[in-house]
Amino acid sequence: MSGLGKNLLAPVAGAMACLFAVAASSALAVSHRPAGPRYSGHTNQVSRDVSIRVSRRRTAVVRFQIGWDASCAHATPFGASTDVVRSLHIRRSGAFKSHGHYSIALPDGSSANVTASLSGRFVSSDAARGVFSAVVVTVDRGNHLLDQCQTGAIRWIALQE
Repeated sequence: MSGLGKNLLAPVAGAMACLFAVAASSALAVSHRPAGPRYSGHTNQVSRDVSIRVSRRRTAVVRFQIGWDASCAHATPFGASTDVVRSLHIRRSGAFKSHGHYSIALPDGSSANVTASLSGRFVSSDAARGVFSAVVVTVDRGNHLLDQCQTGAIRWIALQE
């Protein structure tokens, strides 16, 4: 797993409770920077939220969480939540970004290989906005392609709590 952190990923149609229980017991890397302000908001996808935690000195995003849906070529859409738990440097312009790949084991034995990108910018001391995207390739136990899914560009905005 690189760049982006551990995720909760499952078809919208099934096994969400099982994955939430598994994720709750998973150990996530925790940033060592002291926590500072929190921001919360929404995406341009219906019922999907975003949450940001920055360091006390506002020099790094120490946690970024976003919910998203991906449209698939052959199956029902995937509903997911990505949790970036590594520290993302905030540039003087207020910009931050991350890109990563990771795999998620699904309850039926298949797996979802996710490539995700995040870019954002603090447009003021109390607001941030940006774009997130993900591509999901699901494969069976034999590594045969099952489906391909993508979010397209998801716009998000978050305000300081």
